[in-house]
Amino acid sequence: MIYLVFTVSDRSRRRLGAITMHLRLALRLCLVALLYLIAQISAAAAQVRSSAPVSNSSYNFGDVLTLSALGGQVPSFTPLSIWNFTDGWLEPWIPPPNGELHLQRGGWVNTDSGFFSRELDPAFSFNAGTDRTRDEYIGAVTLFVPLNRRLQIGVTMPFIDSLQRGNGLPTENSFGDVIVAPQLMLDETETRSISALVAIRTPTGQTSTGNGKTIVTPTLAVWQDLPAAWQLRGGMGIDIATHTGEGPHEVLNFNLAAGNTLTSHETLPFGDLTPYLSANLNQDLGGGKNFTDFSLTPGIRFFLGWHTYFITGVIVPVTNPKPFEPGLTAVVSRGW
Repeated sequence: MIYLVFTVSDRSRRRLGAITMHLRLALRLCLVALLYLIAQISAAAAQVRSSAPVSNSSYNFGDVLTLSALGGQVPSFTPLSIWNFTDGWLEPWIPPPNGELHLQRGGWVNTDSGFFSRELDPAFSFNAGTDRTRDEYIGAVTLFVPLNRRLQIGVTMPFIDSLQRGNGLPTENSFGDVIVAPQLMLDETETRSISALVAIRTPTGQTSTGNGKTIVTPTLAVWQDLPAAWQLRGGMGIDIATHTGEGPHEVLNFNLAAGNTLTSHETLPFGDLTPYLSANLNQDLGGGKNFTDFSLTPGIRFFLGWHTYFITGVIVPVTNPKPFEPGLTAVVSRGW
């Protein structure tokens, strides 16, 4: 009995040591991201202090919510900074101007968004199965609603998740897991947005289609305007499973994307034509099968008219074993 007790203790100690090592790595990476954030916002701090923006106190709580969610007459844009973090909470959301380089803030497929938006995004995805997985169709709709200049709520509702018959398994259909994502604006100028968000995946779907999971994902996201009509965006976050048996306990996620806007907003038939490439790295931190997934997503976004954009991207897994063959996602984004 004594021998068995010491054997279990040694295993626990080794596992704890491995988890501690991975957590230290994650904390170091978070520290690097935080230092980058401080460096970015420090450059704008002097400008923010000299302009000394004053919060507009003429709005009540209902005005702020209504104007942020539905739109209307709002003051001119002023920068936000983490150094004046109390500003913006009692002001309606003010869409940033397109900036010095006239680039549009807008979503891309499989890419973190550091900015706020007011839009409804119905989307369709198809992931081709491998010899170990099945074809999958997903229909979803995402709503982004700012509540003020500092806080936004995003809700993604997968109304259908369909796994097709294959590998000796029948077709399975179910509702997907709803994701609620409050997002906090830390720093924003005409050419930059830095925000923090927490995506909360709720178990509203069925386990037969790979749903029914509770996963919390804190993320730091950045959007940056660059010269020559380029824009850079990305983020770093970590998936944390709240229950055992719902996948890896922790997965570290990195995203980096770049795109170039080739046409003006008024150009017909493809205004704001922006091809882009997004890269994603997902690293298991232990507690499950050790894996590293890397994928590339080439895509394009352009303006259709009437505050509507079309966005598409092809997700191409690079590392093996692949969770699926290249998958296509198409989005029609309607703003107001």
